[in-house]
Amino acid sequence: GFFRPLAGRAGDHPPRVKIDVIENAEAYEITAELPGVRKEDLDVRVDGNVVTLSGHVVGRRDAKDGERVLRQERQCGAVSRQFVLTSDVDDSRAVASYENGVLRLMLPKRERAANRRVPIS
Repeated sequence: GFFRPLAGRAGDHPPRVKIDVIENAEAYEITAELPGVRKEDLDVRVDGNVVTLSGHVVGRRDAKDGERVLRQERQCGAVSRQFVLTSDVDDSRAVASYENGVLRLMLPKRERAANRRVPIS
């Protein structure tokens, strides 16, 4: 009827974290959409050049007495996204902010060791 989804069935797919990654010479700028995730339920991990974002979506509400649920498309549960960057990240200088369901990360690239000649004995 009226609440029929346009394509597919609602609830068939788990929530997905959508990201934008921008690279410049010094750092990566990452923006991730995590609607429904509270700041305290969000976890950001960096291991070399692997970035993992995870959290828990809350927001479903059960019907109370005298109510009935007509449509419930919002999902709840665990969400995560992992991706690999082309360079290692200096995690000691990483900065993260989270507001209105949008996570912003500034991940400076790790400085490479200077190319040096190895003496042969």
